[in-house]
Amino acid sequence: FRICSSPCAAMTSLPRTMLALRWVEAKKVALQTIPMPTRKPGEVLVKLRASAFNKRDHWIRVGMSPKVVPATLGSDGCGDVVAADPDPASQAWIGKRVILNPNRGWGPDPRFQSMAYHILGMPTDGTMAEYVALPV
Repeated sequence: FRICSSPCAAMTSLPRTMLALRWVEAKKVALQTIPMPTRKPGEVLVKLRASAFNKRDHWIRVGMSPKVVPATLGSDGCGDVVAADPDPASQAWIGKRVILNPNRGWGPDPRFQSMAYHILGMPTDGTMAEYVALPV
C-alpha cells in the first residue's frame, strides 16, 4: 500500500453484498450483485474509490487469457481502508486512503516471480467492485 492524503472515516457497519463488474463468459461482462469479500487474517478491507480498465482487462474480456469465470476484473485501484484485524498495527490502517499493489505471490526471490504469482483481476477477484480484501 501507499498512503495518500485525505484520510476517510472508518465505517461502522458493512453491507452484505456489493456491486462488481464481472467477466461472466467469453466476450461478456456484467454488473452483478455479489457477496462482500471475506477478509482473512492479515488482510484489510478497502472501499474502492477508483479502478482502471486497462489492456489486461480487455484481453481477459475478449478471451485472450485462461478461462476463469466468473471473475471480478480490475488490477489497479485506490480506496479507503474500512476494516482490519483487531490488533493495534492493523487498526492503524483504518481510515487511510491507499493505492493498491495488484501483485500477489511474488515469492522469496526478488529476481523473478514464483509459480504462485498472479495479478488481481483473475484468478483473484479484482478492483472493479465496491470493496476488495487485500493483505497489508
